[in-house]
Amino acid sequence: TQFQVAVKRQDKDAQQGDREFKSEIALLSRLQSGAGSKLRGSNHIVRLLAYCDEPPERLLVYELVVLVTNFPQSQV
Repeated sequence: TQFQVAVKRQDKDAQQGDREFKSEIALLSRLQSGAGSKLRGSNHIVRLLAYCDEPPERLLVYELVVLVTNFPQSQV
């Protein structure tokens, strides 16, 4: 199965620290496992596919989710 990915790269000068980065990984991992079973079926949760935590690079790789709306142009 082929799909597109989105990569979130932490800026080397960002204020987001080690704890916040690891918390994001832990939260998404829990949501994808049995711990997040209530939300797991939701279409609003992105899947974390991989991550890199080797300084100075910090990357999160998600499955790309494209939201399509059916709003008429006048409402957009």
